[in-house]
Amino acid sequence: GFLLDFRVFCQVEVKADPKIAGAPLDAFGETTVWTTPSFAPGSVGRQCLTNAVSSLNNKNVVRSYFEVRGGRITTEVQPLFSDVPGELIGKVAAHQVTGTFMRQIDPMLAVGAGAGVMWFSGDNVEGRPGRFVLTPISVALSPLKLFPRIDPQKASALTIRVEELMLVGGLEARDFNPSSSSSFKTRGDLVTSVSVTLDVFALFLR
Repeated sequence: GFLLDFRVFCQVEVKADPKIAGAPLDAFGETTVWTTPSFAPGSVGRQCLTNAVSSLNNKNVVRSYFEVRGGRITTEVQPLFSDVPGELIGKVAAHQVTGTFMRQIDPMLAVGAGAGVMWFSGDNVEGRPGRFVLTPISVALSPLKLFPRIDPQKASALTIRVEELMLVGGLEARDFNPSSSSSFKTRGDLVTSVSVTLDVFALFLR
């Protein structure tokens, strides 16, 4: 399968103009602005594209961000339900689109939560059964930032993401195929998801 994500809004730290008395501060005592991504050189939005860090102190310039994530993962060719192995055989694909708000706690670590939708398709899946998905916790770790000799921005390119997903409402066999005799049924359990992403903008943009 695959997973793609893109930051659509970022909270970026900016240097306060010393001529302006009482420069506005956010809840964390920082002077920040919200911006959308931009490819314009020197723009605040360009920092959003790279999840920018300061080259002086390896401190994140991007404080928070809202991202949209989408992906697809498939099974091998196998029975649709394990309790009726010879009934329906084929592949099943799960498609997911979620929005996640992340707060950069540390140059290496971002934590957040989100919500979205997931739906299924496959060789023996009738229609596109779907459910609302909650992400109560999402943790993004940038392990290359442990090594100070690596350029801070390039060190942001590799991210390990661990999160918990909850499919609200659960699923049963007839959601996939009304003619199935399977007793398959699940509740809205939490499922752990682990992914590794490569940020191409962090590698090539300045």
